[in-house]
Amino acid sequence: MTPLRAHRLLRLAVRLGARMRYMERPSSFTVGAVRGLCTSTSGKSKPDKANEHDETFTSTVELKGKKGGSQAEEKSAWTKFWDREMERREEAKKRKSEGWEKLNKDMSRSQLQDYYDMQRKRGKAEPAIKEIIPKSKAIAFPSMVVHGLDGSTFDLSDNFANEVTWVTMYGTALAMQMGQEWLDEISGEGIQIYEVSVNESWFSRLLKPLSLRGLKNRVPVEKHANFATVFGSIAPQKEKLEMVNRLTAYSFLIDKRGAVRWRSSGSPIGNDLELAKTFIRELHKER
Repeated sequence: MTPLRAHRLLRLAVRLGARMRYMERPSSFTVGAVRGLCTSTSGKSKPDKANEHDETFTSTVELKGKKGGSQAEEKSAWTKFWDREMERREEAKKRKSEGWEKLNKDMSRSQLQDYYDMQRKRGKAEPAIKEIIPKSKAIAFPSMVVHGLDGSTFDLSDNFANEVTWVTMYGTALAMQMGQEWLDEISGEGIQIYEVSVNESWFSRLLKPLSLRGLKNRVPVEKHANFATVFGSIAPQKEKLEMVNRLTAYSFLIDKRGAVRWRSSGSPIGNDLELAKTFIRELHKER
């Protein structure tokens, strides 16, 4: 092979190397083939010029390799971007699904059902459970910031330690009367009692000063510290406590650990009061 032909092959190889844009590293086969062609030429070849072209080719391929590395980094960043985008879409889809579930749950029980429970079932959204809830299955009473009629502000769940507690929650005047039917009978059982007036509608929040004035006049002064009010939505707490009826009263028996061990709604009927007193005595014996 003549030196001229070898030189032309070398130039062709350099051009081919310049076109390898998407290669992450140089091709050792191409470099070895060009070197073999240069060494196989006759003694009339010019080794210095061949070495010069070899060095030029090597530097060119190395440069392309660096560009390929940057493209790999860009591709990695692009992949990370799409991973984050897919995670965001999955979270949005999950929130949408949860929203539909909540909407279906809310629409499955109409306000007419609430009125029916109040008029025909004495506020019983569900029958009172006949057995005390075991410790392993009991849920903790959720955190709920309330305002006492004495002017204090506290988290209701922080006041259950080492005491058996009865909590009655209601949002209407009729429900308040239903809750009072329970309290008149269990007030002598040696337990801590809290009443919570729930006001979630915008209209009740608008009339907050008048509502507080009316409650302070109606509730005896000695009960102001244990009579609390909430003005605003407590939807997460109501969902956890399964308070499905917006109009009735809900009563909860809470143990010394702050866990809900028994619950009922509306007015006491049948043997509800006997059950409540029996469970209170059982919780007093627990350690």
